[in-house]
Amino acid sequence: MCDLYETLYSDLYLGRPLPTSYNEGDNKNLKYIYEYYNALLFDGNFAKVLSTPFFRMLGTTLSDALKKINLKFTMVVGHRSNLLPLVTLLNLTSADCLTQKWKG
Repeated sequence: MCDLYETLYSDLYLGRPLPTSYNEGDNKNLKYIYEYYNALLFDGNFAKVLSTPFFRMLGTTLSDALKKINLKFTMVVGHRSNLLPLVTLLNLTSADCLTQKWKG
């Protein structure tokens, strides 16, 4: 389902035609399944395990940046695989939250 959602979303933004029977309700349901699955996948202890290296790297990077007075910019790039564990770990979202949002 995640691959289907990502493919449809990519097609939408690339201007490709979507199936004629695909409607906004289908999009809402597919998005909910996609986000719910990811919230479950990247939750709990697994989120802690996945987030630990990121927090260590962030601490080291910030510590090093503070030592370099002339450093003007530091950027950290993220992807779903390392951002989703962070948002669930920091309690910014959850599967229950997504369900409530989906139900309206």
